[in-house]
Formats: sequence, structure tokens, C-alpha cells
Amino acid sequence: MRWHSLYNAQTYLHLVPLLVRDHELINRFQRENNWMLNYVNNWPDLNGWQRRAVKLNHWLVGWAKVGEAVLEFTGLAVLLEKFARALQKSRIARGSKNKGIGRITINEQELEFHPHSPEYAVLNKFNQRVKQLPGLADYQENNSGLEL
Repeated sequence: MRWHSLYNAQTYLHLVPLLVRDHELINRFQRENNWMLNYVNNWPDLNGWQRRAVKLNHWLVGWAKVGEAVLEFTGLAVLLEKFARALQKSRIARGSKNKGIGRITINEQELEFHPHSPEYAVLNKFNQRVKQLPGLADYQENNSGLEL
């Protein structure tokens, strides 16, 4: 259960897609992240997401498709991704000297730089409050593997 926690489940469940062209993408996200249902009862209503997202506009969709095609056809997408990756790696290397409670991950699949994650403090406070509830004194939510 890599990086799974109540804190991360709540964070991901509150993500709002800006533009939904294909609801299958949302269905795929839910299938691939069904571990979150270990922490919550159900997924947010898709209609609620759509109310907060950019209204589907044929011009906007058309421009997005043209932009994607240009980036793919010219190879610029790969170059931009390599540039962004190198930039992030250098920022992570510079910033990792001031490490707090958090996690820094650098590999070919992901770049994660959260040296001062609020997850530890939030879950610690949550656990303290749960201990005060009758019958739940032994219950403890773990963090997602943060380094102290």
C-alpha cells in the first residue's frame, strides 16, 4: 500500500478536474485508485465535479486537441517533459537540504518533493481526537510512510 493513508485519500477525493472531455478518464482514475474506498464510503458525485469544472466548449476542446497534436507531432511534448523533469530534479536537490517530516522520491516513475508535509501533524491531531471517543482509544490512523 504505497503512500496510502486517510490524509492522501481525502486529498485526492477533493481534486476537481478542470475540463472533462471523457468521463472514462474519471472512471479509470476511480478504478486505479479504489484503495481510497478503504478510507471513505463513496466517491464524490460526478455532477458536483462538473458544476465546478470549465463548461465543455467545442472551441476549447478543439484548441486543446490542436495543441496536443502539435506537441506530439513536433516532438515538443517529449522535450518539454524532459526539461520539466530536469528542472524539478534540480529544485528537489537544492531543497532537500532543509528536510523536515515528509517524503522525497526521485525515480523514473515519479518525482515527489514534500519535505514538510502537513500529513503527519493532521493525522496526529486526528488520532488524538479519536482516542477521546468511547471505545476507540486503541484506534490509530497511520501516515503514508513519511520520514521523520
